[in-house]
Amino acid sequence: MDDTLLSALRLIPLSEFLIGAPAPPAFEAAVRAARRPSEVLSAMAGLCASLVAAHPAIRDRQLKHRFHESPPEQPQHWSDWQRVADLFLWLSEPPAAVRDAIAAESALPPAERRAAEQADAGALASLLDLVHDVWEHILHPYTPLFDAIIKTMLLRHPPRRVVDYGAGAGYFTFYLASLGCHVHAVELNPVKQEFLRFSRGRRGMEDRISLSPPEAPCDCALAINLFDHMADASRILPDVAAALAPGGLLFYQAAFPADGYHTSDKEVIDRVFTGLHTLFESIYASPVQHFGFEVMRRRDIPAALPEGLSGIALVPAPELLAGDRSALRPRLHGTVTVEPMEDGEDCVLLHSPMFYLRSFVAPSALLELVRLCDGEHTVAEITAHMEELGADAESVWKSLLRLWQRRFLGMKR
Repeated sequence: MDDTLLSALRLIPLSEFLIGAPAPPAFEAAVRAARRPSEVLSAMAGLCASLVAAHPAIRDRQLKHRFHESPPEQPQHWSDWQRVADLFLWLSEPPAAVRDAIAAESALPPAERRAAEQADAGALASLLDLVHDVWEHILHPYTPLFDAIIKTMLLRHPPRRVVDYGAGAGYFTFYLASLGCHVHAVELNPVKQEFLRFSRGRRGMEDRISLSPPEAPCDCALAINLFDHMADASRILPDVAAALAPGGLLFYQAAFPADGYHTSDKEVIDRVFTGLHTLFESIYASPVQHFGFEVMRRRDIPAALPEGLSGIALVPAPELLAGDRSALRPRLHGTVTVEPMEDGEDCVLLHSPMFYLRSFVAPSALLELVRLCDGEHTVAEITAHMEELGADAESVWKSLLRLWQRRFLGMKR
């Protein structure tokens, strides 16, 4: 069975979440036996239509009392129930444009799609992305925890007008609209646009949610799991910055894993990294660095050089290296962690989960050098200390330069 079609089976746990009972076994059998996209849609629409017909509360938006009795460690809220109800209602009667697009597809979607193709992916693949999106934010073992962290950060800086890039099924769009924000849900995929329009109308939020880019700058932009799903997100960063008023905040989550489904080209990712720090400045040293989330403030004027925390330059530049380098003050980036290697005592792993997963195995002697990169010690002071430990000046500088080139540390005068 094609891996992409496994998302269709997410309807099984979602149906149990919705009505408290599992989906009929015939549904899974029908999906696994499907040979054409239209057959997959038929199985999904049949399941959803039967549940909606058997449980009027889904259409009437009546909250089941059992959700109030769910275990504290797995809270199930009205908003979650409503999201699943919206999905099942929409799938029970798919829009004609979606049905026709899927009927025109002659083959099942490939198991792996390149990131560049996701905005205009096939209709069935896009529909399955929606199902996965709804499932992930409710029933995934970890995503709800990460969502809670993002929501907490948003509440620390309550926005009024938000642009949600890559809105998908609208998880953050509807959350922010429920808080009274006006949200511009920017979603390029036409199938996902149809679902957003349906959910917006069903919840009566037409006055709070626009399905178009903002005409005036907003005070907040979201790019959650967007940059790593694009072929080259650096191209849209100027547009993201332009959509924000000076000082406006960008909330983004991107890990760039090399799994065939996300962008992992290092040159492309470096361009994204450079653009982010040219146009925005970090305001958190990311207490949630383990999943690639960061909050950044739009700069009034783009930086001449990409900068990290405390104004350290993150990209090597001839003008910074010109002349006497001894006065430079290296500083380790706030997202870098140092971990001992499990298979030996002579190596350590420098790991920066921010922007993308970049790791570097280094001799443990480098730990002393890293410890001195605090933004206070100069290259001259660091070199003198390392020479006392047996290193030479050239090797010290080469080590510092390598760390700089890999974005583990920045340098300032």
